Formats: sequence, C-alpha cells, structure tokens
Amino acid sequence: MLKEHNIKPLQDRRKEQRLTFMFKVIQGQIPAIKQENYFTPQRQKRAIKPRNFEGYQHNNPVEKYTTNNSKCYHIPHCNTAIYGNSFFPRTITDWNKLTDNLVSSTSVDAFKAAMNSD
Repeated sequence: MLKEHNIKPLQDRRKEQRLTFMFKVIQGQIPAIKQENYFTPQRQKRAIKPRNFEGYQHNNPVEKYTTNNSKCYHIPHCNTAIYGNSFFPRTITDWNKLTDNLVSSTSVDAFKAAMNSD
C-alpha cells in the first residue's frame, strides 16, 4: 500500500525529521537548544566506511562511527540501550553518515530537497 501511494516507510520519515531538526539546531534556528551544549565537533580524520554485502544481515560495530562529511560530531558514550536509541546518539550517528554537500546546505528547504533526492 505504501508503494502504490508513493509513501516512504515510517522509520525513513522519522529519520528525515530527526536530521532536519538537527540541521535547524546546528544552523541556530532553534534558540532553545544551543549547538555548543549538545554537539561536540569531531576533529577531521580519515573517513571510515564499513563494507556491506548484499543479502546479508550484519551488525558491524564500525558502522556506528562512519564519517562522510566535514561537519561530523562526537557520538556521546551510551551505557544503556535506551540512551543509545535516544535522539542525540541516534541522530548524530545518522548525521555523520550524510554526504558533505547535504550537510553544507544553505537552508532547511535545500537540506530537505537534497535529502529527498538521495
């Protein structure tokens, strides 16, 4: 039913909303949340890209630390699975996987358009 109405799965829509919210925080468009209080920039280092194989389920621990852009942030240490799946650790992990041209967007609309084109 989702395919015939051209609707993305719920988890993809939620991921886009989380990343859009993080983009707004980083751009300073949400004054209640200061970027420097919640996001620690990660120093530039070589890009980490784990190998993925078609048709196999995997749980590669390196995948969490993938960095594909110049605006990566440090992932907070998580002692529990509940905190590990909360907004900040989960969204920062997804943010670090985005491409450089996506995180360097100039506006929220450009960010959303670039995210939908990928």
